[in-house]
Amino acid sequence: IAGFREVDALMECGAGRLCKSAEDLVQGATEWMENDGSRQKAGSAAARWVDTHGGAACHIADVIQMAAPTIST
Repeated sequence: IAGFREVDALMECGAGRLCKSAEDLVQGATEWMENDGSRQKAGSAAARWVDTHGGAACHIADVIQMAAPTIST
């Protein structure tokens, strides 16, 4: 994710979290699924960010999609 200032902005506004491993990703996703408040807070922050930075959001999604087949657990 290095080099994406948009990712830093998502982290700063509370819409994202850094996952350094597959286990981190599972833990973070589980917390958001099980904790309504945490999920709603992150979701609201993400929605505000996308409203402001829609083009960057699409670019990030494209990069994640391209990288997904290379991610191993």
